[in-house]
Amino acid sequence: MKTMKKFLAGCAIATLLVSAAGIANAVSMLPVNLAQIVENTEKAFVGTIQSVEVVETPNGWAEKVTATVKEAVLGEVKAGDTVSWLQYRMGEVARLAGMPKYAAGEEHLIFLAGKGLGTDFQAAYGLGQGSFRVHRNVDTGEAFVRNEFMNSQLFKGVDTEALATAIVDNDPVQRRLTASEKTRVTTRRAAQLTLQNYGASDLDGIKAAAQAMKAVKNPSVKFAAKDGKTTGGKKVFEAVVVSPSN
Repeated sequence: MKTMKKFLAGCAIATLLVSAAGIANAVSMLPVNLAQIVENTEKAFVGTIQSVEVVETPNGWAEKVTATVKEAVLGEVKAGDTVSWLQYRMGEVARLAGMPKYAAGEEHLIFLAGKGLGTDFQAAYGLGQGSFRVHRNVDTGEAFVRNEFMNSQLFKGVDTEALATAIVDNDPVQRRLTASEKTRVTTRRAAQLTLQNYGASDLDGIKAAAQAMKAVKNPSVKFAAKDGKTTGGKKVFEAVVVSPSN
């Protein structure tokens, strides 16, 4: 069995970028916005966590997370499906900082990326940025979501006016509005998106934004802010994983 040596240096707001060339895998974590999350998502859904188990795999330790889908958002998934994935751990006891935390019974909106090259490891894209805990108001039924970084990068670098227009155009009901009604709705939606850049965000609003983004090619480019600013920045976490051959 292969052994894995890890070098870990700091951590904070994250996205997971894995390069599996040769025997060295470099894992870098950077801030991402919703457009980047959607662009790199294999499937997204609202689901209830059924179990979280620590397991050992041929590639190292992992958490096996199992969820029941309540509502499909993106990709090949439907309500009632059971979805399981293995998210990487540093060891049997130590978790990888920035990785989403789950517990049985919790409800989450999860933007699940594809498996890492050459491994069975899989996680929400952007790690804790791409997984949102769902909080429901028992009196009103309203649902709000918050990722592990308080949604702080969610719409940073995103052209909220262009996104608001796309959301309206992607809604069969709102597409039938008059031009003046569309303008009014779009303006209100853009303001709501701007307000959701930090703190709890409306679940339906995030789903609508994600679906509008997924409807176009390269949403991170299509919805980039006109001033050219992006969520890019200094790399805030880096780990190097070396997997020597037997």
